[in-house]
Amino acid sequence: MTGLSTFGPSLKAGGTISPSVFVKLSTTTDSTVVQCVGADAPFGISQEGVDQPPGLAGSDGMAGHAGEDMKVYGPGSTCMLVVGAGGINPGDKLKPDASGNGITTVTANDLYGAIALEAGAAGTKAKVYVWQGKV
Repeated sequence: MTGLSTFGPSLKAGGTISPSVFVKLSTTTDSTVVQCVGADAPFGISQEGVDQPPGLAGSDGMAGHAGEDMKVYGPGSTCMLVVGAGGINPGDKLKPDASGNGITTVTANDLYGAIALEAGAAGTKAKVYVWQGKV
């Protein structure tokens, strides 16, 4: 799915990043994102596809590796996000879990990075609208 607003290949991966997970800006390297963990403030969502085609030597199913260009979906984009524990429903505000997957938040002052556009069970991917806000 192509979003309305992506940051494109001008951003680099600051480590190994899974497809369709929340990412945050690196605080140590310019124009670089790293995978969110827990209470991180999400900046966007990593590309949906893998970096290297399956079946090639070194292919590991990841969206990005340290120092490589990668696509990041930013505010105003629609894309797929891996759903964390508990599942999601349309309209849910989503924040990252410990793996960067999207989980529902209703806790006051939590930062969220997307709004669910469809329901999804844990471990699946669901369409979301990338938007940053505070509950």
